This record gives sequence, C-alpha cells and structure tokens, in this order.
Amino acid sequence: RDVLGALQRAIPGVSITSGYRTPEYQADMRRRGYTPAQNSAHLTGSALDLVPPRGMSMRQLMLRVQRVEPQAQMHEEGDHLHVTFP
Repeated sequence: RDVLGALQRAIPGVSITSGYRTPEYQADMRRRGYTPAQNSAHLTGSALDLVPPRGMSMRQLMLRVQRVEPQAQMHEEGDHLHVTFP
C-alpha cells in the first residue's frame, strides 16, 4: 500500500515534514525541546506530518487527505497536519 504516493498524486505540492522515526531520533527530538508522544505512531511508520501546498488551507488539506484515506485520523498541530493511518 503506497499511502505516501497516493497523497502526493492527490495533493500536488504537499510537503511531508515527518514520517517514520527511530526511537533514537524521537529521543533527540526531546533533547531539542520538542514533545513527541511516548507512543507516537511515527515510531511504527503509521503516521505522517503534512504541510499544505502554497495557497491551500489546512482545512482543504484535511478534506483532500480524507478523500484519499477515509479511515485516517487527523490532528491539526498549528503548523502541520498530523495524520495517522490504520
């Protein structure tokens, strides 16, 4: 299943700012002052952080993601959209 490719085809210009993270990278994020969840879906490769392309609102991005992946869970995080895939 190519979730990333499907999103990139459906939403030209979308930016992926984070995908799979190792436990070491997650720990490094904490050292740098970020607060990733202890049980982050990024650790299993089932989450992506997305930034909409220029001219697209976060709400529009959410609607496009929902069309491609209806079962996805989304959380707007201010500067990005955190999406977890089943």
